Amino acid sequence: MRDDDPPTDWDHFIAAEAEIKAAAVQLLRAVECGDAAAFREAATRVSGFDDCWNYALEEILRVQPSISPAIRREVLDTWAWQGRVMRCSAYGDGLLVDAMRHILGHYRGPARRLYRGERLAAYERGDIGIAWSKHRRVAEWFARWPEGGVVLETIAPPRAILGRVPSWSNGGLYLGEYLVDPRLLESVSVVR
Repeated sequence: MRDDDPPTDWDHFIAAEAEIKAAAVQLLRAVECGDAAAFREAATRVSGFDDCWNYALEEILRVQPSISPAIRREVLDTWAWQGRVMRCSAYGDGLLVDAMRHILGHYRGPARRLYRGERLAAYERGDIGIAWSKHRRVAEWFARWPEGGVVLETIAPPRAILGRVPSWSNGGLYLGEYLVDPRLLESVSVVR
């Protein structure tokens, strides 16, 4: 290939892959420095690429940086606005949960009765998400899928709870949201 040849699809793929990895490294550097403003900027950039949260979370788990309180707050705020993007981009909840456990640290509260609105098909596959609410009515709202949904209930033991999402992270909307490692739930029942 000559220098004046037009780029191929493969060249675009390689360039996009490099941009994704650069965005993930930018996010990691912000985490390592404890720079909340840089994290916000990097998170916006990361959310603009398919699969980029996957790379970013893998890097955080690989490096295991110290996490400042400011970064914990930013991660929770980012979750409130980009949680669905983060979950879809992370190649499964295992990576997301493991990274969130490192970022958020250990939960120091009691067991909680929590509810989740889940797609029926996801529940039947055993694919239960990490965002739960202490309010059944919130779960009922999230269970309103056109293709069918269920409301799940659990008593989440402290070791399964990753953290609580403060109401300020949801723009003042109080969801009573907790992030949970579904792999550590002892019992989940369908209540509707």
